[in-house]
Amino acid sequence: MVAGVKIHAHRNFRFCATMNDDASTFDIPEYIQSRLQPQIVIDFPERDEETAILQANLPFASPRILHYLAVFLQRAHEDDQPFTVRDGINIARYALKLGASDRGGLDVKKHVRQATAMILGDDALEYLPGEVPIEQP
Repeated sequence: MVAGVKIHAHRNFRFCATMNDDASTFDIPEYIQSRLQPQIVIDFPERDEETAILQANLPFASPRILHYLAVFLQRAHEDDQPFTVRDGINIARYALKLGASDRGGLDVKKHVRQATAMILGDDALEYLPGEVPIEQP
């Protein structure tokens, strides 16, 4: 692309580069090589997709904890944090274990907070929502 204008190659255009690794060949310049390498960009899933992934991996978890974690992940994604749905699954599993060992049972906000700090560190706590939803929307 030059100055915002796309220049399309002729449909019969082919680019051939030798794979020989000796002095009889020249290296392809970096500026050309960078344009020949395919790129696949994979973005983070949407909230409903993350919730579905969490549900599939945590069928025994309540919709409240799943939604709470999906909101957490979306907030982190908005700030370009590298937290993944796998992190959410690990946090939920750990929080559920904390709740099972606690006499009062699972306190979503308290136990997810503890699990998040243990798994991702204290810096991740700022992305947790303030309140736990009563129902999944």
